[in-house]
Amino acid sequence: MIYKKNNNKIVNLFQFSPYIIFIIVYLYLYFYTLHIKNISYISIHTILLGLPTFTAFITSLYAFFSFKENLTIRQKIDVFISGVSDSSAVYYYFIIILTAIFNHIAAKTNGVITSVTLSLILIPTSLIMPTIFCIAGLMSVMLSSMSTAIIVFMPIAYAISQSLQINQSFMVATVMGGALCGNHISLYSTYIYNDTKKNWFIIAATISTLVILLQYNCQP
Repeated sequence: MIYKKNNNKIVNLFQFSPYIIFIIVYLYLYFYTLHIKNISYISIHTILLGLPTFTAFITSLYAFFSFKENLTIRQKIDVFISGVSDSSAVYYYFIIILTAIFNHIAAKTNGVITSVTLSLILIPTSLIMPTIFCIAGLMSVMLSSMSTAIIVFMPIAYAISQSLQINQSFMVATVMGGALCGNHISLYSTYIYNDTKKNWFIIAATISTLVILLQYNCQP
């Protein structure tokens, strides 16, 4: 039996230093929080819940500035993110977080109420469900992200369902179905545009869904 040469590099202690720093900082802050006097149990519980995130942030700063190689900031971010998860997935998470912040700001500035009011004025009640399905699909195509389209449009659709006394589960399914439809249209039109059978299947499924949604009677 012939053994192959091991090309793996030997790991030194410096490469494990972020992990060691995380353990030390977390344990120190954990026991220090438990022994703090003149603080309520609720405050201690709140601090302990946020302790892992705070410690990870401190450790990340150390890891970010401890590169031995001379890399640009973008390269350091890519290396750091690749050690946590897939870089595209992490960027995708940040998009969802920013979208949720946008929804919160829109709600605080009465943006959701304005959108719902204009929708109820401009869209006939009999066409509200097919229209919501089409809007969700269009947003999914424009944003190139099904999850982002759902997060952005779901508060407005939920408020419309409360105004017209529509079943909330049915409204959520309509928004998710529209976003999924738009995602399929965007996917097949970009990568598999030569497959006409799948394109016709998507069109047939979309038309069938719109016909079914037209049968739903909303309360004016």
